[in-house]
Amino acid sequence: MVCVGISNYHVRFGNVILEAIRRLESLEFGDEKLTSLDDSVRHKYFTDFKGRFKARLSHIRPRFTRDAWRESAGVQAKHTGIVKVEYHKDLMGLLEEGMLIAIRNYRALHQKRLRFTLLEVSSIWPSHFGLTGLGDQSYYPLQFEIIEQAVTDWDSTDSSTMMIRISSIPINYDLILEPDSKPSFERGFSYPIPAEEAYILNRDLINLMYNKRIMERLKGVPPKTTAKARQDPRLGIIKMFEAAREDIPLYIDFERLVRYHFGIFAFTGGGKSNLASNIMRRLLYHTKDIKIVIFDIANEYPFLLLDVFADPKIPAHIILENQVSDANQLATSIVRPREFEEDPRVSKGLLNSSTVVLWVILRGNPFRPTIRMPASSTN
Repeated sequence: MVCVGISNYHVRFGNVILEAIRRLESLEFGDEKLTSLDDSVRHKYFTDFKGRFKARLSHIRPRFTRDAWRESAGVQAKHTGIVKVEYHKDLMGLLEEGMLIAIRNYRALHQKRLRFTLLEVSSIWPSHFGLTGLGDQSYYPLQFEIIEQAVTDWDSTDSSTMMIRISSIPINYDLILEPDSKPSFERGFSYPIPAEEAYILNRDLINLMYNKRIMERLKGVPPKTTAKARQDPRLGIIKMFEAAREDIPLYIDFERLVRYHFGIFAFTGGGKSNLASNIMRRLLYHTKDIKIVIFDIANEYPFLLLDVFADPKIPAHIILENQVSDANQLATSIVRPREFEEDPRVSKGLLNSSTVVLWVILRGNPFRPTIRMPASSTN
């Protein structure tokens, strides 16, 4: 039993919490000892940004608001957790929304393995002790004096007066680490232990989490990801660790994609056509025996897929409603972003393209058009 005295309450209460954590880490069930997180496991699956990140879960509480939906996480967030981080001047430039935090949960106390609740970082903000206690009712000159004095503090590493706060929500998945086996993920929410240490999942573990099953079926995935579509079938990169310049690729199962129906939805200018062109580009480069027919009402895909049309290994046809005489006229007729309207590379790319350009003249029955080819089929 632990008794807490009234005097020096906060100091003793902090010691009680730390002592409780140490007891949980060394808790034994019968003759079996609960597995602890050693340095080798820590560096293999988590990142502390070279010793800069030291954090603990302050509290987690239920959310009773109706707007608890988190679109990027794709879950109904019924809880929110506040993580407090020791201040370091470099961390505000390294931490990003969308990162995943792992915190040991109560199920780990009853199982002989490490088990963590995964939470997504939803917001990050710095906190200064002097500014937090500064009320609007204080003397105005005194307020400005305290604010001005706090400016120089942010460039230091004084963790006694400053900290970083992180608001996070569970993604309803647990991370499970076991000796001599790869990490696994189990769906469901487990209540994390308050005051436990918080860890940020590193690039390799995020890559494993998103791409493990897909990469087992994909072929030709390079050891190091690249933006070149012919070399890497990745669809894009996950918006995470951008400040550290660590690209995390995102792969999709092309076979399942073309086997079933799928849709792309967004507001005007949201990137629907750009995403569709990237999907088709990867399909053509990394899928065998596939043919694609595009009904291009806005005439924008000749530009978006210009590199594919210029590839001699991929036979392609562009069928137009009106006749074009050369590549310049074709380049003028297609839709392209404003910054590329005067770019001569568009006409040059179409001129060097091996694509056969056709135009359709409707005669009588509009459902049975006559197709004619221009004098030069390479234009």
